[in-house]
Amino acid sequence: MAPTKKLINRLNAIVESCEQLKDDSDQPIYETFRKLPPRSGNANHYYKIIKHPVSFHGIRSKIKTSYSTPQQFVDDLAQMSWNARFFNQKGSIYYNHGVVLDKFLTSVVIPRFKSDKAIEGDVKYPNLPPIEDDTNLSNVLLSGGLNSNSGIQTPNDNDEDYNEDEDYDDFTTTTPQPNYYNRLPPTGLKGPGTAETGIKRGRPPIVDRIFETRIKLILKNFKKLRHPQDPERPLTIAFDRLPEKSDMRFYNTFPDPMSLGEIRTKLRSRKYKNTDEFLNDLNEFFTNYLNYYQQMPNSAIYQDLLLFKDEADSIVENEMNKTDKEIAELTSAGGDGVIRLPLDEVNVGVHNYKVGDWVLINNPNNPEKPTVGQIFRLWVTDNKEFINVCWYYRPEQTSHREDRLFYMNEVCKTGQYRDHLANEIIGPCFVLFLTRYQKGDLPRDFLPENCPWFICEFRYNETNHVFNRIRTWRACLPDEVRDNEDPPVIPLVEPRKLIKFESPIKHLLPPNANYNMEIPPVTEELTSPPNVGSVYSRPPDVDDDLGQYYTSPNITRSKENDDTLHGRKAFIFTPVSQSKSFGYPPVINNNSSLTNFQNESSPQPSYYLPPSQPSYSPYKYNKPERKQPTPTPNANLHTSTSNYSMLLQGGIISYAKEDDNQLQLLSDGIIKRQKLDGSNEIIWFRGPPLSVPQKIVSTKEFPVGNSAKYLAWKSKRQQ
Repeated sequence: MAPTKKLINRLNAIVESCEQLKDDSDQPIYETFRKLPPRSGNANHYYKIIKHPVSFHGIRSKIKTSYSTPQQFVDDLAQMSWNARFFNQKGSIYYNHGVVLDKFLTSVVIPRFKSDKAIEGDVKYPNLPPIEDDTNLSNVLLSGGLNSNSGIQTPNDNDEDYNEDEDYDDFTTTTPQPNYYNRLPPTGLKGPGTAETGIKRGRPPIVDRIFETRIKLILKNFKKLRHPQDPERPLTIAFDRLPEKSDMRFYNTFPDPMSLGEIRTKLRSRKYKNTDEFLNDLNEFFTNYLNYYQQMPNSAIYQDLLLFKDEADSIVENEMNKTDKEIAELTSAGGDGVIRLPLDEVNVGVHNYKVGDWVLINNPNNPEKPTVGQIFRLWVTDNKEFINVCWYYRPEQTSHREDRLFYMNEVCKTGQYRDHLANEIIGPCFVLFLTRYQKGDLPRDFLPENCPWFICEFRYNETNHVFNRIRTWRACLPDEVRDNEDPPVIPLVEPRKLIKFESPIKHLLPPNANYNMEIPPVTEELTSPPNVGSVYSRPPDVDDDLGQYYTSPNITRSKENDDTLHGRKAFIFTPVSQSKSFGYPPVINNNSSLTNFQNESSPQPSYYLPPSQPSYSPYKYNKPERKQPTPTPNANLHTSTSNYSMLLQGGIISYAKEDDNQLQLLSDGIIKRQKLDGSNEIIWFRGPPLSVPQKIVSTKEFPVGNSAKYLAWKSKRQQ
């Protein structure tokens, strides 16, 4: 249930009160709990100890979307205080801040809710484990962890503070961020300054060259500048973005303008090859803006520009005077003590790999199913080449509803960014976004021979086991390749038949499953994706229009496409947009074989799918169980068409009875009646007609119409 406006206002008011809390030394406590630590370096072990990390950043997000009762809010505040006191040594500033927050919760927040007559139900302090001393904690760590309510578990990488659709903020990495995560790593874990494989991160590590670090320092200092008359107002606020498009005079003067925002984007996507290129852009920025706004010498923006220019010159001079050695000391991203020297590419076997390439990573827990991932970083440390890869899970590695459907060889993007040794790469692969898959086929020579490829449509959240449809594919890619062109595809003549299959682990559903059952845990692994996922039962989703379940309204059973090798039933998904464009009839029920005005005697177009559940050898990655044809310009998906088909303008496939007379295509691409030689009328359909005349209902003048089977169904449905 979504939070009410009244509840949102009450909870926001409490958070604002928390922002004013101070300890005995008059130090505000808010900064201690503002954000979670990065999932790298010294702070990485925090997530091995704390099972439920909470921050004010996450609480504010949940106020807007998740809290339906005050108790849920109180539970998170208490957990946040408990985490600080459990993780930090007694008497430390961070432990004390946890105590301040806990006292405020018990003496102010909970009594306020109890006295509020508009609050239904009793609000109480949650039942959390007692805080043990350090000796007890050490014993617990050595013995293998606490119980499920204690707080020790493997890290969960779906970081509440990380939104994958947002650009990375690389401008805070050169200075260690203050946080309260200062307990030493548990026994058996490597300490700071040591490079290791399998490290779990909330986002890729920052691996910069010296000149890139120097540029970031300059831009970071720009952001710190404040107006002399208004310390709360950044001096650069008017120059972070280009003027509105309505300011035609500006864009007529500068056809290719640049703001600080464009400069940051070029740096983030590694467009700069040296410091001089950055300084040239910065000089062009100031020249253009000064020439433009000097026509308004008394304006506030011109005065701000002059102040900014003076401060910027001083900042640039100071940073450029620093030696490379001084800058190199700041290149240890995240403050973990590991020096990473960036690489342009790594060579493994016969292939070279760069940022943005898709790879198969050795899966020590299941060599037959290598981990699918995309490279985000390349670097060398201690003469060892490393890569940072975003993992993509296979369906059987996720936790999902038992009625969920998947494309053959579908994968889902995760929030797992893992460091791997480069020699863990088995070979290349490729992941194609669903919208590109719908548009056409990959050319024959686009991928290496026998290179496996996969389809992706959703982002998978491991915390709540939710599949979120990816809105913008480019936002999922590394900054360096976001501006690259999409992979080429050979366009389809007809819409692709979207075939989905049952869950490969549907058989894991417990025999006593019901709609209220708890979600079974997955078999988690430290250095690889879960070996086996889980399935659970939930009520059918009648509003699902993405074809996620076989109980969805736009899913139709398709026995002829069953995956008999693995015992998975097949279903055809008809998107709403495709249904409207091509006039498909509504689905009768989940067992209907009537689709697209076709029956069993209608011609079935051929199609190509990725190899069905390929079996990989740990030594030779590209040896699938059965070979499938490679798509070529002469062997496209769904290129077989009915003898009755015609392509109208606008890309609409229409159908009519064969006739010796030449038919004129309709100019506006909609269904109409077309005269031939001033005589018989031809009715255009968006689905192929059945065999003529045996299986159609004829009119007196012309034998074209709907099938008897369809008309019988329509009549029954209207009753």
